[in-house]
This record gives sequence, structure tokens and C-alpha cells, in this order.
Amino acid sequence: MKVLITGTEGIALELFNLYKETNDVVMVSRRNGYNIRDIDKWGNEFLDFDVVFNNAYDGFYQVDVLNFFYNNWKNNSLKSIINIGSRCITYKNSSQPEVWPYRLHKQALQTAFDSMISNAKCDIKIINPGPADTKMTAAETYSKFTVKELAEKIKMYAEDRTIKRIDLWL
Repeated sequence: MKVLITGTEGIALELFNLYKETNDVVMVSRRNGYNIRDIDKWGNEFLDFDVVFNNAYDGFYQVDVLNFFYNNWKNNSLKSIINIGSRCITYKNSSQPEVWPYRLHKQALQTAFDSMISNAKCDIKIINPGPADTKMTAAETYSKFTVKELAEKIKMYAEDRTIKRIDLWL
């Protein structure tokens, strides 16, 4: 199986480690010349892949990655688009400001997914994890998933074509 993962650290790196032994896996990010802001410039290189983990976060551009692969794969039942959203779309943490750009961006990803799911022949899903132990939450003291634990759960749900949306809570 050919697996594309957007991002190169945190959850992306752990997903890479889970898939690399038995699959052809490529991670893309600004670090290796694949900025998700420019999906239209490089996305065609990966249309022959079987699955994309839409994981890298950069404002609303994660929605662009979803749109790109959905528009190319929506009628292909052999393809899978796994979007990594966030539990924050509906759950507000007291340490977050009332208007928090990250929440708005992840809500946009959820809304785009919701508009696509009913017409998709490809396997499309969104996994909304709670906080993970990453750079973004390093200063927070609440309970967090380890990135390895989260990647293992994401892999498990990604492989079940009957699951379309998962909200993960600790």
C-alpha cells in the first residue's frame, strides 16, 4: 500500500513508524519541499497513492489538502482520505480564548468533511483527537494522549472502512 502523510513530526512521525515496515510511506512538509499551502503544485505526484493522512496543520490549508484529494479520488472506492481534526471543534478548554483560530480552522475541516461524506465513494473519515503531547500543548497540564498512543488509535480506525468520524477523549 502507498501511504502519504502530511507532516513530518509528532503524530505524522508516529504514523510513519507504524506503516513503514509493510508499506511504501512518504511524509511531506515544508521541510522537504512540500508546503500544504501549495497542494496544487505537488499533489499530482501522489494521486497514485492509496491513502492520504491529512495531518499537517497550517491554518485553513488543511481544508485545501482535503479538497484536492477528494476532488481527485471521490469516485474511487480504492482510495482513502484520513483527516486529523480536533476535539476542540465542539469542546472548549478554559485556557483557550473565546475566538481561537485553531478551533476555527479545525471546524472548517469538519464542515468540509461533512459536505463531502454523503457523496464520496472513496473511504473518507475524520478523526478528532483530544490533546496530544506535542509542541502545541507542551505548557498545558491537563491529560494528554502520547503521540504514539494516538497514532496507534488513528491507524486502527483508519483501517475500518465502516468508521467515518471518531472523537477521541481521555
